[in-house]
Amino acid sequence: MQAFRDLFPQNPEAFVTMVRPLWGEYFSSTLQQRLMRNDLAALGASTHDRSSTAEAMAAMRMLCLLYCGGADPHLAQVRHCVAAMPNASFVILPDLSHVMGFARSGMVLPFVQGFLANAH
Repeated sequence: MQAFRDLFPQNPEAFVTMVRPLWGEYFSSTLQQRLMRNDLAALGASTHDRSSTAEAMAAMRMLCLLYCGGADPHLAQVRHCVAAMPNASFVILPDLSHVMGFARSGMVLPFVQGFLANAH
């Protein structure tokens, strides 16, 4: 995460410039306004190295749904989390990047609805 922290912008305009290409055709003026209101100090803090959550994952007994884009650089880490969680369901959204997993909510929604319909 250090490489990302080193590049993390300190002002909203630079932040929007950095993330705009990640959103591609899904970038809109509404999204730009939302991104401009981000707490950049909090986002920067979220990139700090932290201890492993492996023990906590194994202790999670509740039903969980995790999803990840097939082109997301975090895919291997999410698979590792799913393997450690006894009641996790997992969906891979083919060809989607990390950001597109958020932008393409219409692809995620049917999985969420199915998960919630089957949760007892």
